[in-house]
Amino acid sequence: MGIEPILNLNDLEKHIQPIATEVLERQIERQFKDLKLGDEWYHKSLADAVYNLRMIKIAVEHSSLMILVHYLKWLDSILKQFSLPDDVLTVFLTCAKEVLDEKIEDKELRNNVQNIIINAKKELEPFTKEPQSFIRNDNPHSQLLYQYYHFVMEDNKKAAKDLINNAVNNGTALRDIYLYVFQPFQYEIGRLWQLREISVAKEHYCTAVTQLILSSLYDIIFSGKNNKKCCLTAACVEGELHEMGIRMVADYLESEQFDTHYLGANTPISDLVAHLKTNQPKILALSATMFFNIAKVKTLIHKLHQDELATKIIVGGFPFSIDPELWKKVGADACSHGLADVEIVINNLLKE
Repeated sequence: MGIEPILNLNDLEKHIQPIATEVLERQIERQFKDLKLGDEWYHKSLADAVYNLRMIKIAVEHSSLMILVHYLKWLDSILKQFSLPDDVLTVFLTCAKEVLDEKIEDKELRNNVQNIIINAKKELEPFTKEPQSFIRNDNPHSQLLYQYYHFVMEDNKKAAKDLINNAVNNGTALRDIYLYVFQPFQYEIGRLWQLREISVAKEHYCTAVTQLILSSLYDIIFSGKNNKKCCLTAACVEGELHEMGIRMVADYLESEQFDTHYLGANTPISDLVAHLKTNQPKILALSATMFFNIAKVKTLIHKLHQDELATKIIVGGFPFSIDPELWKKVGADACSHGLADVEIVINNLLKE
């Protein structure tokens, strides 16, 4: 059975498996036809092709070339670790463009897909550099970060916990612990996972250790005065499981006298809307890390606008750091890049 004509992005998602199959078959014919690849290689490559096409779809959906380029450069750095042709990624994009040109009937959508693939190919450098380490000497608390990194990576969580507690007891500000130790550490283990230098299990362990130590600081976080600045809700959008960043933001704001309601990961849209209607916070800090959750952020914000809630919406997370205009495209009131600027962003919104 052939692929039905593609009229919109929903059609593309509906038929993404057979489209990916056709793209992969063309790439095999051009680059691998003389090789015995095996079923395991084929099924893994097909799964990768599906994911790559979804990233193209997401980039088109949100008019964000930057998201696609960033993903492709990361993917290129991974592919270079294997014995594959140097142009394996550009050939895939060429095959994807050909198949999508043939299958997409809607002219505007076809042009948008063509343009984003063409421009993404132009942005790919011959040799993609690995992402720079976040463990750096320009960090004002570099020694503390180095020690914390080594303790956790060596599975010595007690030493890591004692290190942070001693730093706080000796006068290191809580904000500095969050901004210059926990945040770059979490970014670094994410980088190492992306480069396949640590396993998923190791990444989860490192995050769990930081969460444990965060919890040990709660007596300090909640020891402030009772005269709170304003009510703020912090949450991950529905489907988003990466909650460390928004949790640190909520903890820090609580320590700075904000009345925070932290709802955690994967907050259903209907429940979050109900919470906002009941509690009427002045600010909603909404986080998404995975690219495929951007659409849910947009859906939620549209719902809140329809209901005419007065709550101001700040978005943050990895996709919004890649594309500085993305927050406007999803309809948010502002964007924060974490602990470095979140209080300034909030104060500016409260002045409006």
